[in-house]
Amino acid sequence: MREEPPHPGQTVGSRPRGRSTQSKFARRVRTMLRIRTVGLALLVFWVVSGSAWISLAGQGFEQGPPAVILISLDGTRPEDVTPETMPVLADFSRSGVVADGLQSVFPSNTFPAHVSLATGVAPERHGLVNNAFRDPNLEMGIFHRSAPDIPRWIEVEPIWSLLESAGLPTASFHWVGSEGAWPESDRGPRSWKKFDSRTSEAVKVDQILAWMNRPPSERPRLITVWFHGADGPGHRDGPGADSVKSSLRRQDREIGRLIENLQKRGQLSEITILIVSDHGMVSAERFVDLKALLEDPPPREGPSVSAEVYGVGGFASVVLRDRPSSQVALVGEVVKRVRRAGLEAYPRTQAPRNWRVGHSRFGDVVVRAPIGTAIVREGLRIKGFHGYSPTNHEMDAVFYAIGRGVEPGRRLSRVRSVDVAPTILNLLAQPIPSWMEGRSLSLTGDPASN
Repeated sequence: MREEPPHPGQTVGSRPRGRSTQSKFARRVRTMLRIRTVGLALLVFWVVSGSAWISLAGQGFEQGPPAVILISLDGTRPEDVTPETMPVLADFSRSGVVADGLQSVFPSNTFPAHVSLATGVAPERHGLVNNAFRDPNLEMGIFHRSAPDIPRWIEVEPIWSLLESAGLPTASFHWVGSEGAWPESDRGPRSWKKFDSRTSEAVKVDQILAWMNRPPSERPRLITVWFHGADGPGHRDGPGADSVKSSLRRQDREIGRLIENLQKRGQLSEITILIVSDHGMVSAERFVDLKALLEDPPPREGPSVSAEVYGVGGFASVVLRDRPSSQVALVGEVVKRVRRAGLEAYPRTQAPRNWRVGHSRFGDVVVRAPIGTAIVREGLRIKGFHGYSPTNHEMDAVFYAIGRGVEPGRRLSRVRSVDVAPTILNLLAQPIPSWMEGRSLSLTGDPASN
């Protein structure tokens, strides 16, 4: 005979319990089912609304559209990235894409290079021609790094304006030119931070993670962030100094924290992280005080020439203060004097085309120093310099990529600063304007991604 299964609440070999005992058990089961149903409903609500992170296997932040995070490590050279100093970034050679070098622009200085990274054109075209310069338009006057209205000096549309015009939110933390709207489009990053050199990279990473914690429709599709990189200690103590390595180690840890948190959230599959720098750094053995050479020359060099000199390191512009009627002769005298000092010099309008100094903001005379020689000014006491011709590999910056659309282990040859903006647009499936000088880099090995 087939044995009957036990009743609910009855074990095999026991007698059936009374009606009241079964009713209590049934009520308890129904209560548990109601709790589980409410809990499941809340779980579905949280996931659908994106208002909380569900820490369950296979669950993360609600997936959003593709995004790019662009980080610049100021003044960081390819040789600065080693497994000992920057293990996280060095691992990109296995887990992401690395280029042999990123060719900077001319002059290879922070402000012009960062705007080229954001516009895809050379400084000659975007107009931010150096860290400091004079515009012959008296209404514009002198540009300097603490200028309160940098966007108005930029003459080519930056990438955050392009994306905002297309309806894609952007954000920026201390990128040159990102503090406010670009005047011609009246659009800039939807979120941005006023520059403060004391802000740590830890604070910046916290803000990136907070921005990417927004609901998908509000998350920035592009975030541009400036890191201190090697620039400060490199200037003070020289390229490759122990202080440089110490600074980069701290920043590398923050890059690792950023990647780890994005991985935990499940967001790295929708985000491409590009890590670049703006220029390299070299030491110098010979120094030329260009302003003193012009205004207080040795007796054999001729009369004093009243001039403004903008720039140190590998490049400077000379703006003459004398009357326009006497400028032609003075320009010739300045060029001869500077050349006798072992520097390259031309009237701006006669400089070689490949110098790319056609913009009037480059002044009356343009001057280049060779590697090993630095243009200086009175009182300047530094050991690291840049601004030299980008044809010198010593001025090369870095380029790394990881995340969405990136083939692990892929290596690129030398790429250019002006290639970064079109690459970002391609990653975000946006059209690349014909006026951009760069090209989209292939990060996957697929020719269709170019």
